[in-house]
Amino acid sequence: MPSGPAWLLLMLGCSPSPSSTPAPAASRRLAVVKTGQQRLNATDRSGRVNQPYFDAQGELRWADSPLDGAPACPAGTPGTERVTLMLDPRVDRIRCAGGEGAKAPSILLGVDGAGKVSWQRVLGFASGRYTIDEQVLGASRDGVVLGNLAVVAPDSGQTLRPAPTHPVGQEQRPVPAHDLTGAALYLPNRKAFLWFSADVTLLERKGGLFLIDAATGGKELVLPVSATLTGGYWRVEHMARAPDGRHVFLGERFAIRGPGGVAVVVYDPERLEIAYQERFGEGSFCEHPQVVSGPGGLFGLAYLDATAGQRVLVRYQLHEE
Repeated sequence: MPSGPAWLLLMLGCSPSPSSTPAPAASRRLAVVKTGQQRLNATDRSGRVNQPYFDAQGELRWADSPLDGAPACPAGTPGTERVTLMLDPRVDRIRCAGGEGAKAPSILLGVDGAGKVSWQRVLGFASGRYTIDEQVLGASRDGVVLGNLAVVAPDSGQTLRPAPTHPVGQEQRPVPAHDLTGAALYLPNRKAFLWFSADVTLLERKGGLFLIDAATGGKELVLPVSATLTGGYWRVEHMARAPDGRHVFLGERFAIRGPGGVAVVVYDPERLEIAYQERFGEGSFCEHPQVVSGPGGLFGLAYLDATAGQRVLVRYQLHEE
C-alpha cells in the first residue's frame, strides 16, 4: 500500500496516471514489464466481436469483425442484442425479445472456427413451474460463471458445476442458493470463485473482491474495495486467469460521476495480495476495461478512451525469478 504523498493522492482519487504498485517482499520475485501500447480509432462498435486477443506471434490484437446473424431465440422470438463473451473458445450471448407479452430468456452460443453454432443453451433455471433468469458474471476457458454459481463448459455448453440449490414451498421445488451480480471468475485449482461486489456511499464502504468456496458457498473478503473520500471507487469489471493458475488479472474502472480512469491489476490468489497494478486515463472518460491472458506470461489490458475516441491496447510480460 502506498505511503506518504502517494497515499494521499490515492485517497483523493488523483493518483498519477499511469501508476504502478510493486509486489510486497516475498520469497519469489515477480517482474512485470510493459512491452507495448497502441491506440486504435474507435468508431461505433455495436454488433461486433469486441475482444482483445494474442495472435500466434504473441502480439496483442483487437477483434472487431461483425457478428453473424443471430439464430432464433426460444419460441421463434428475435434476438435484440448479441455480444461475444470470449474468443477462445468463442462464446456469444443473445438477449431475446419477449413473445406474446412474455419475457423470453437469453441464450448462450458456442461458435466454432468457421463461425457456425456448435452448441446452444437457454439461460434459465427450471424450478417447478417457474423459470428463474440466469445472468452471466464472467467467461474464461475454465468456465462461464452464472449468477447462481453454476459453471458452464465454454467448448460444449455442458454443466461443469450445477447451481447450489435449496427446496422451497410445499412442492419442495429447487431454487438457486445464490443470485449474484457483478464480475466473477472460476478457479478450478481451488474449487472456488473470485467475485467482486461493492456498495460505496459517502458514509459507507462495503465489499470488494470475495473468494467463494464452491462447495460451501462461504464468502471471504480478500481485497476490500478501494474508495476515495468523495465516494469514487475502483470496480472490477473483468477477470482473466493466467494459464498456470498462479495469478489473476483484473480489469478495473473508476466508478464516479464525471471522468474516470481504468486499471489493470495482477492479483495473487494464493497469497491473497496485489502483486502489481497500473492505472490509466486520469481526467478522461474511460470504460470497458478487458484483460486477456496469453502464453508464456503474456497478458494485456484493453479499454475505451471515450474522450479521445480511441481503443487502447497495453501489452505486458510477466515472469518470476
